[in-house]
Amino acid sequence: MSKLGTFFGLTDANDKILRLAKIMSMLLPVVAATIQLSTTFFMVFVAEALGGGSFIDGMMLVGFLVVIQMVVQTLLDYPTGALGDWIGQRYVIASAFLCYGLAYYMVSLVTSTTPFVFLIALYALMGIGSSQLSGSFNAWFDNNYRVAMPGDKDRKQYGVFWGKIVMIFQMVATAA
Repeated sequence: MSKLGTFFGLTDANDKILRLAKIMSMLLPVVAATIQLSTTFFMVFVAEALGGGSFIDGMMLVGFLVVIQMVVQTLLDYPTGALGDWIGQRYVIASAFLCYGLAYYMVSLVTSTTPFVFLIALYALMGIGSSQLSGSFNAWFDNNYRVAMPGDKDRKQYGVFWGKIVMIFQMVATAA
């Protein structure tokens, strides 16, 4: 058994699952670090723009914008999951990253004179992206795991593998 298979508890690992494990173990830490670092500075940047240079003065308005993002994400979580089931999770995941990319571009246009409606649209777009990514990524992985590991009927290896992947994701996000 390979070192990767041993670490992730994949005792019956075939080449397909080892490839998937390698992709996930490289991709998720990069995503965790990127999202954690960028959203921290994203918030600070928007708060300073809203506060006219004062981070503290803009935080109340950023809190309101985050609520808008969470409401949009909550309202669209189920519909985007159904969309992923219909057209495939990878397309919904790609759409989520496009939404994030557009939102980060929009943030580059923010100044202290930016209309608040623009920021509402920006945070709503982040909510759309978050709703698309929240369930689709796990469903995409789960579907690929089932194809790669048909012998893991009781899903014990899956539980160990996914637990370690999430642990790595959280450690990198915390360190970032």
